[in-house]
Amino acid sequence: MVHRFVKLRFAPKHAAVITPLFEKIAPEVRNFEGCLHLEILFDIRDGGKVITYSHWESEAHLEKYRHSEVFKEFWAEIKPLFLRPAEAWSMKRAIFLP
Repeated sequence: MVHRFVKLRFAPKHAAVITPLFEKIAPEVRNFEGCLHLEILFDIRDGGKVITYSHWESEAHLEKYRHSEVFKEFWAEIKPLFLRPAEAWSMKRAIFLP
């Protein structure tokens, strides 16, 4: 399983605009093949700070989503609102042996 974290930073003036965009895309991502979980987290003091956290069955599933029309259309809509470039990490759970 792949855990994906994406840190997004928007200008405060866009805070009211981004929420509906995420509300629109969330069901599509959650229903995308291989997506097991999606959370969209807004900073409690600054709505322009957003972290998305998702679980994917595999890196191949994540990459299929990242190259999909769903992603491309959403990214084209939201990217111009960025205050700075997005940061992303794909992680896997560590396995610790006794």
